[in-house]
Amino acid sequence: MAFDLNTKQWAKLLYYHEKIDNEMNALDNKSRPVNFRVHIGEYCFVSVEDGWDYVQIFERLPQPLKDFAKYMCPACSFDPCREGISFSFNDWRRLLEFIPTIHKEYPELAKELLTHKWGA
Repeated sequence: MAFDLNTKQWAKLLYYHEKIDNEMNALDNKSRPVNFRVHIGEYCFVSVEDGWDYVQIFERLPQPLKDFAKYMCPACSFDPCREGISFSFNDWRRLLEFIPTIHKEYPELAKELLTHKWGA
């Protein structure tokens, strides 16, 4: 299974990256309980939570779609309810370092950042 972010989801992920960093640091330092989740578009979420030393980016289907997927493929070995990727804290930091390179290679991602503003 492939997991892709569209340009708007990428822009929202970067919009929230400072909040994600703050939550990740709080979890890493064990300075307070952490249960952070933000919706970045369609069925896609980002979370940083106690018990997981990862930044998780995942797609979570609503219940009617979960039921439909399981009905259509009862023998499927994958979980149609949650697909995504987890970044260790070090990998997350490295991803952020590569953003200028990513935007140079994929200018449509950088352009999307400039065209949208979201409230916190």
